[in-house]
Amino acid sequence: MKQSVVRRSTRRASFGRSLVASSARVAGVLVVCGFVACSSNDDSAAPGNGADGGAASAEGGGETDGRAPSEAGSDGGGAVFGGAVTHGDQLTIDHVGPWTLQKVARGSEALTKPTRPGEGFFRLDSGVDEGLLSDAPFVGSDADVAHLNAPTNHGGKLTADTMIDGFLVPAGTYVVQFEDLPGIYAQSVVNGNYLFRGCRFRNTGDTFNTAYAGDGFHFFVHYCDFGGDGPNDTQDGGGFLHILGGTNHRVLRSFFQYVGTAIQPNVNGMLIEENWIDHVAYYFGEGGPDGDPATSDNYHINGVSSEGGLSSLRILRNHIFVPSPDGSVAPSYGAPNRIVPQTDCIALFQSLGGAYPGDDTTGIQVRDNLLAGAGYVIYGGGAGSKNIKITGNEISTRFWTNGGGFGPFADDPGFGTNGNEASNNTWLDDYGTGGDGIQPTTSREHPNGDGPKKGTPAF
Repeated sequence: MKQSVVRRSTRRASFGRSLVASSARVAGVLVVCGFVACSSNDDSAAPGNGADGGAASAEGGGETDGRAPSEAGSDGGGAVFGGAVTHGDQLTIDHVGPWTLQKVARGSEALTKPTRPGEGFFRLDSGVDEGLLSDAPFVGSDADVAHLNAPTNHGGKLTADTMIDGFLVPAGTYVVQFEDLPGIYAQSVVNGNYLFRGCRFRNTGDTFNTAYAGDGFHFFVHYCDFGGDGPNDTQDGGGFLHILGGTNHRVLRSFFQYVGTAIQPNVNGMLIEENWIDHVAYYFGEGGPDGDPATSDNYHINGVSSEGGLSSLRILRNHIFVPSPDGSVAPSYGAPNRIVPQTDCIALFQSLGGAYPGDDTTGIQVRDNLLAGAGYVIYGGGAGSKNIKITGNEISTRFWTNGGGFGPFADDPGFGTNGNEASNNTWLDDYGTGGDGIQPTTSREHPNGDGPKKGTPAF
C-alpha cells in the first residue's frame, strides 16, 4: 500500500450536506469558502488582545501556551483539574474528559441530554431559542470550583472576564457544560465566544460545522468526550472537529476515541493542548465504504491534521495513538488484525492552503507530544513553510518498529532555514517491538539490530 501525502478522501458531509471546499489567502488570513467532508490534538495577534473578544491571558507567542504547565494556571490564578503535566507522556484518561471535572470514574459522569431540534443538531445563532444556550448569568470560576464543577451547572453567560480551567474567558461568552449533545452548526455565526465544557459528543459526525463563520467567532472546548462506539465499520460514529471557520479556537483536555480523524485545525490561532486521542480507527480499511481499494473513497487516518496556509497553530502535550491492529472484528473490512498503515498522528499538510507562512510571534508549534502509529507519525509542513517548531516529541514503537508504518517523519520544511526547527524528538522505547503492525520484527531489536533505541533521535 502506498502512503498518500496529500489527503484525498470522502467521509460523509456534516449534517447531511455535501459541499465543496475552496480556500484563498487574503491579507494573510485563510478564508474558507465552503466545507469538505473530512476523512478518517495563533493568529499573528495573541487571542484576546484584539477587539474580537478572543480568550485573553497568557496565550501569547514564542514557546508559550495557554497556561504555564508548572503552575496552577495562567496568570497565576487558574485551576488545572486532574493535575498539571509537562509532557504528553504524563497524560492519562484521568486528566481529561467530563469525568475529571466531576471527580468520578470514566462513564460515571452525570450529563443531561437536552431535547434535540428537529434538524438533529443545534444552530449556535438560534441556540437560545432552541434551548442550547442560556442568557442567565453563569455561576462558577476557578476560584469557585464548587459551583463551576457542579454536575447540575449546565451553563449560562459570563457577565465578566472569568478564569476557567486556567484561561481567562471573556465576558459575554456563552458556556454550555455537562450536556450530552448532537452536532453543532455554526456556519452563520460571525462573532461571539462559546465554551463547551465537560460535554459529550458521541456518534455525531462532524461535531462543529464552522465553515463560513467569521473571524470574530471563537469556540473553546474543555474536558469534552468525542467519538464513536468502537472500531468496527458499523460503529463509525465520527465525532471529530473539522474546523474551517472562525479564529483562535481552543481544544483542551478532551478525550477522543474511535474516530477516523480527531481534529482538523484549518484556521489561525488554534491551541490544541493536553488532549487524549486514542483508538483512531481505520474504518472500512483499504476498501473504503464501496469496498474497492482503487477508488478514492477510502478514509485516511489522522490524529491532528491541518491542510495548510496557517500562520499560527499550537499542538502541545497531547497523547495521540493510532493503534495497529485497530481491534475491529469480522465482518468489518480486513478484520480481524486489520492493520492501520496510514496516515498520521500529527500532520501539517499543504492540501488546501499550501505552505505555512508561520508568523514570527507564535508560528506553528508541535511540542512535547507522545505519538505512536499511523503511516508517518509526523508530517512537517513541507517546502516553503516558515517558523515551524517541532520539538520535544516522543515517538513509540508500540505499533510499528519505525513508529509509523512508513517511518517517524515526512515533509521536511527545511529545518535550520526560515525559522524552522526540529530538536529533541526522541524514541520512547528501547526496542523496536512494533514490527509490521501485528508482530514484532525481532531482527531489528536493539542491541543486535538497527531499530530505534530509547532516548535517541527519531528524526
